[in-house]
Amino acid sequence: MLIWLNGPFGVGKTSLATALARISGFPLFDPEDIGFLLRDSMPDSPHDFQDLPAWRRLVPAFAAELSQSGAAPVIVVQSVLNEAYWSEIEEQLGARGVTVCHVLVHAEPDILLERITHDDFEVGAREWRLDNAAVYEAAHQWLASKADLVLDTGASSPLGSADAVMRFLAESERLPLAV
Repeated sequence: MLIWLNGPFGVGKTSLATALARISGFPLFDPEDIGFLLRDSMPDSPHDFQDLPAWRRLVPAFAAELSQSGAAPVIVVQSVLNEAYWSEIEEQLGARGVTVCHVLVHAEPDILLERITHDDFEVGAREWRLDNAAVYEAAHQWLASKADLVLDTGASSPLGSADAVMRFLAESERLPLAV
């Protein structure tokens, strides 16, 4: 099983994923690693590696290998705001027999803007995140409709959000008995 944390750039998905991995012991997979590898290896690759069909094939393949290797549920942290791309990834995972718990990590626009502008950890990503805030707003409706859990993190710490995800997984009986 995959626990896919999706949502706007800068909302705190990575902080949530780190906290969730810490309290659960679940492994963490960041599809950006595949994207960076592809972008570095392909001289004419687009700025957004999600536009590469190879990325959209390799991410589900790698995630499925992790999930099916006996690893506990795998935490995947990646914004996918293009509905066609999400459908493609979801379809490939399903064809490989991988269950996905799609968590939409959300914050209201004013809180998101505050987080982005005050993030001193990844300052180089600030413009990208700001430029894509409107993309998220446009995608929010379809994202929410496809999510198993919409998690508003506006008033929650990463640890509090991680606890909420774990409660959801337990209550929805999505956790394997051994966890």
